[in-house]
Amino acid sequence: MILKKIGLLFFIFAWHWGYTQTATLDKVCLKHLGERANSLKVKTYATRMDEMEGSVIVLKQNGESVRGVLYFPHEKEALLMSGTPSLLYLRDEQGVDQGKMTYSIDNQRFKGELVSSMQEVISTVNGRYTQDVPVVPPACFVDKWLVYHQGHLVDGENVYMNLQRIGNGDLQGTIYLAEKKKTLYLSGMMIGDKVDLVAVGENGKHVGDIYGNIGQNGELEAFFEMGGTKEIIHTRPILSDTETCAADISKAFRYSIIYPKLGIDAFDDVMDAQAAQWTKQCQKVKAAEKAKQKYPHILNAPAAYSYLNVYCRDAYVFSGFQIAYRPETNQYTVQSINFDIRKKKFLDYDNLFESHEQLKLMVKNEAIKNIGKHPLKKNREFVDWVRKSTFENFVLQPDGVRFCTSFHPVFGQYGVVIPYAKLKSYIKNRKLIKHFRKLH
Repeated sequence: MILKKIGLLFFIFAWHWGYTQTATLDKVCLKHLGERANSLKVKTYATRMDEMEGSVIVLKQNGESVRGVLYFPHEKEALLMSGTPSLLYLRDEQGVDQGKMTYSIDNQRFKGELVSSMQEVISTVNGRYTQDVPVVPPACFVDKWLVYHQGHLVDGENVYMNLQRIGNGDLQGTIYLAEKKKTLYLSGMMIGDKVDLVAVGENGKHVGDIYGNIGQNGELEAFFEMGGTKEIIHTRPILSDTETCAADISKAFRYSIIYPKLGIDAFDDVMDAQAAQWTKQCQKVKAAEKAKQKYPHILNAPAAYSYLNVYCRDAYVFSGFQIAYRPETNQYTVQSINFDIRKKKFLDYDNLFESHEQLKLMVKNEAIKNIGKHPLKKNREFVDWVRKSTFENFVLQPDGVRFCTSFHPVFGQYGVVIPYAKLKSYIKNRKLIKHFRKLH
């Protein structure tokens, strides 16, 4: 009975909280746009800023003139926007300049870069069109998951896919084509049961599209367009994991960390401990910022974030890169996470590889050789960065080991996949990757 009362109280709180936030947003939109937030005369986008959910953008366009509202439900604050279909200037409700945002809208996806007025701090803004749900809850209330699929194309080729929902409908992951012995990297979105994914190759070139539906049991029925052909792809979920997060949004400091939970103590305990340490450090910075100054708006508050890109998740191996940004140092860090699920232990560079110097030289040579296939091969800054980089970050995936650079704020990560056959003399424990050969 007590549990039922608690559940009812939580439902009432959640409903009242959501209703209050929606009413507040409606009030702002009616005052400044002359429309309700869910009116057909405006476009509403559920957005996140710097990997942290919790903002709403409402836009009203009249010819080449655009007006809008950027609303933060967590802080109950709104900024007013005006400009063109590519550039918006922001001010608060008292008319004080708060910065500007360049943006684009493609296939109902919102992408923007926001520069605050007080500091030259650039925030990324990503979102999706959602006319029915105008209010975005804080990060930890957004459903996130990680699912490992197995299936096949209509021609019988086996496929193995990881899909990771990172919030607000955004998806990312990998798909391994067994016959071609190739891993493709996926990004896209999910609205309702509809999925729309873009597939890119090792060097970041667009090679295909996957679009279709996810059924009630999680199975994917879709079309896979690649290389001028269009095939039906069918997969079903084999393993499902949750993702958890810790987040805080305030005028003193913003931070968010997102990471998966596998239901394995040896993995989950380590990830929880790392997240706790991360939030503890962020809280110290927040306290220091609050003592120093309270920023007039959340946009000006420093933001730290950490998230994990998963490259492989099956019954044998979990792998991914935990990427983190700390504003007080203005630096990105990358942590390679490779976990032997059968033996329940993490694998680092030293206990997986030998002949380190020879291996590093071989990887570096392969990475430089592949620059010529990259879309940014003519960008001098990119090329110089790759040539100076080390490739000690790595993830295990079905077609080999992907060795990567550190994280660059503009270029992201650059990597090269070395097939297991070529790594035969460098891998200490070959039993670990033996199961990958069964996928070929």
